[in-house]
Amino acid sequence: MRKALFATLLLILLSSCASYTLEKGRDSILIPSQSEGRETRISYIEEEKERIQAIERAREEEEAEIERERLRREKESAVNYYPDDPKSIEIPHIYRPVKDSIYPDDGTIRSVMIPLGEDKLGLSSISSIAASILDIEYDIAALTGSLENQISLAKIIGKNAVTLSGGTVIVPYEIANIDKDSASFYISDGLSVGIALSDQKPYLPSSAEEGRALLLDIDEEKTNSEALGLAGNLSSPALFFLSSLLPYSSDWEIFTPFEYRTERAFHLSDSLEKLGFLDTYDHLRYSVETDAGITRSNGVISERLDSIWIKGFYPLSAELLYIEGLSDSNGIAAIIADYAIP
Repeated sequence: MRKALFATLLLILLSSCASYTLEKGRDSILIPSQSEGRETRISYIEEEKERIQAIERAREEEEAEIERERLRREKESAVNYYPDDPKSIEIPHIYRPVKDSIYPDDGTIRSVMIPLGEDKLGLSSISSIAASILDIEYDIAALTGSLENQISLAKIIGKNAVTLSGGTVIVPYEIANIDKDSASFYISDGLSVGIALSDQKPYLPSSAEEGRALLLDIDEEKTNSEALGLAGNLSSPALFFLSSLLPYSSDWEIFTPFEYRTERAFHLSDSLEKLGFLDTYDHLRYSVETDAGITRSNGVISERLDSIWIKGFYPLSAELLYIEGLSDSNGIAAIIADYAIP
């Protein structure tokens, strides 16, 4: 009897344990619903799509960069000839007949400024000018005057040149940066020189009376604002080539042979000095009386209207240069100057 009772109790207990374990097991097994499975698959597809798109974008960008580099090299290697019609030129214009760029090899720079004037120069005059400066061994040549004269001389010289809004500069160095008004060129690793030119179209009257009338008619502030803007945008070291409509304060002495002069102050040179620029010729000459530095002459009127201004360089020498085909026929002198690189 006791054995039968014990067997019955044991059977009930085992049945209870089996029932509990099965229910707990069913609860512990998580079977995702059909909607959850579909969302997981969609998420995976979207992620894979984004990954493929990112790879494709990177590939397209790489191909675009390769094409940009190819076009850049192609542009750099192009001569980019000057147009036959100077009026059709786009400023800035980069003329590159020489492929290799160089650095100054002795720590100095020699520049020559050649004011070509507004009167058209014939081929013989242009050729004479080019021949006259052939033996100077200059590094930089700055040309002001009519655009046609600038282009003609640059083409005959046959060196790398850049034509800007104020003139043309012939430079053998690699271009670091350029816009229509100025350009910078590498003169050593990590060091560049900024260059700008301003041509105010100097005009010399032929008589004292006409000269006095001209001075009264000129709006000095308006005339000088563009030049000061160009110079003010240059970072040191810099070269600023100026063909001025008006003389400079340092030259305008009434106790000189120039009888047409009257008491007058000119502010352009003073303003350039305030910007940190140095008038190379004026700084190095002995005196105004002994070294007038005349660059333009017309009858009894003679003035120094062309100058090279520097910032961040040490001036070594400056002198006038009389050029066949220009000085003898047009009364215009060039300037040659040497500087030490900082």
